[in-house]
Amino acid sequence: MSIHLPSSWLGYLLAISLWLTCTLGMLESQIKELRKETEHMFFHGFESYMKYAFPEDELRPVSCQPLTRDRKNPAHIELNDVLGNYSLTLVDSLSTLAILSYPNSTDLNGRKAWRYFQNGVRDLVELYGDGSDGPNGTGSRSKGFEVDSKVQVFESVIRGLGGLLSAHLFAVGDLPIRGYDPPLEEKEFAKLWNKPLGSEGGIEWENGFVYDGQLLRLARDLGTRLLPAFYTPTGIPYPRVNLRNGVPFHPNSPLNSRMWTGYDNNEEYDEDAPVEITENCSAGAGSLVLEFAVLSRLTGDGRYEEFAKRAFWSIWDRRSELGLIGAGINAETGEWTQTYTGIGAGMDSFFEYALKSHILLSEGYPPEFNASGPFHEYDSYFLPLPYQAHSPDSFLKVWEESFEAIKHNLYRGSSYQYPHYIQGDITTGATRALWMDSLSAYFPGLLTLAGNVEEAAETHLLNTALWTRFSALPERWNVATGDIEGGLEWWGGRPEFIESTYYLYRATEDPWYLYVGEMVLRDIKRRCWTKCGWAGLQNVRRGDQSDRMESFFLGETSKYLYLLFEPSHPLNKIDSPYVYSTEGHPLVLPAKAKQTTPPRLQQNRKQHKNASQAWRAYV
Repeated sequence: MSIHLPSSWLGYLLAISLWLTCTLGMLESQIKELRKETEHMFFHGFESYMKYAFPEDELRPVSCQPLTRDRKNPAHIELNDVLGNYSLTLVDSLSTLAILSYPNSTDLNGRKAWRYFQNGVRDLVELYGDGSDGPNGTGSRSKGFEVDSKVQVFESVIRGLGGLLSAHLFAVGDLPIRGYDPPLEEKEFAKLWNKPLGSEGGIEWENGFVYDGQLLRLARDLGTRLLPAFYTPTGIPYPRVNLRNGVPFHPNSPLNSRMWTGYDNNEEYDEDAPVEITENCSAGAGSLVLEFAVLSRLTGDGRYEEFAKRAFWSIWDRRSELGLIGAGINAETGEWTQTYTGIGAGMDSFFEYALKSHILLSEGYPPEFNASGPFHEYDSYFLPLPYQAHSPDSFLKVWEESFEAIKHNLYRGSSYQYPHYIQGDITTGATRALWMDSLSAYFPGLLTLAGNVEEAAETHLLNTALWTRFSALPERWNVATGDIEGGLEWWGGRPEFIESTYYLYRATEDPWYLYVGEMVLRDIKRRCWTKCGWAGLQNVRRGDQSDRMESFFLGETSKYLYLLFEPSHPLNKIDSPYVYSTEGHPLVLPAKAKQTTPPRLQQNRKQHKNASQAWRAYV
């Protein structure tokens, strides 16, 4: 690897890394100890959440209280976008519990994780019902996710929907849980989507709960409640939706009185109402394909997959002549509202889902679009997607063209003090800013997945140097000044850096990455521990703790650390095109969910005169 580095802290770090790699491996006993420490870290956080916060969404680890939506201030989107009032941390933690589980073994933590997984599924069903239309579909809190919560579509998909789907795949054995192999007949019944009325069966667990697909039905309930956001002139979803009421705050939605088609009506609209935000980001609109595709394949309803793909292609169709996408876009007009670009916040997971959609969807076809589904009377506003929009190779082409544009316009290589990526203008490629955010630490992992391991290692090294300097990653760091950018000095427990470390170790088996993981684990334990969980850092310099444990700390950060130190886990050896979502939830398409014939384009579907054609140039 040829990297031009100064005689500085970054060069010093490189020298240390090379010395460790060449002279020191890591003993299996050391790796095992780090694995156990990671398990204890997770359990401390999870048990604290269940004790002090459940069934609310998140935990305040400093004050030992639950963290809920800010009902008094609906505009507090930093909180309300994520906290949907549906026990978010439990939903986000189930896949981690499944990975840690080892039933019927001598592994105490494995048995404990399995017990928590079973009880967690049972508790969700008791609170929100089993996802059916009958009386069992109503829980003690609500009927499914029929809660009066205005949430961000993106966060609800990656945390809520992805968490439910991944946990279902583990529960029915489509993703591996060590030592768990329920009888085939029970598994097949639990996977069956359209069960005969009154039929009984499923997988009977040790806690007495019978799993018959409740999580999948709840996932469909949640996914359906998100659909109103997708009825826009462009196919780009509105950024937010109310889980009970849809999008009544968007007067131009065809689901409301003043349609964007120009239809007149006699209903009055409050002209003095606050103007609702119609700006979405490329990542928020274009990073929904994995979860919605799995939902469609498991339920046989292609509606979800088609809506998510339409949004993806609608973003890509608006790329600049340089092949760059912007950070923000108006869902109604399709105009860029933020014309800077980069690899971090606002764009990040769009690139990730381009590559991962190619991997996950590499076998089979999507099911037919359900023309009699919810809101079907408005489906005439959209043309069916062409065959190419469903092709896995089309998604790969987007990744390849995106990466080429990023490398040509945004990458600053060996002629600079240290290789990095800038924030650039989507039209000219000119430098707009010289900061990098902590979210961009995912990029080395994505490069590794794409086979660009050398460049991934180079980019990861800079993030490692930053972590070494601050014992965390600040939200933004300025490449030019070498200091934290604009006072954005917090770290909320984000997983992206350790995620990339995991990918690089899986690809190279270089013990250096185990030592990086050990550094991260030690710093988290030293700086973030509280008696009631794990806090974020409000200031990475001073170590001030923030009173919030984000759900992704248990759903992603702990998971990637554990898998880094458990290379023999069956998930690391699965022989199938599976992926981790951008929230770290493993997703796979079971064999029976892989359609063998392509869907009809449904050209006879009645089309409205103003039907959107935004994806006409999707490649």
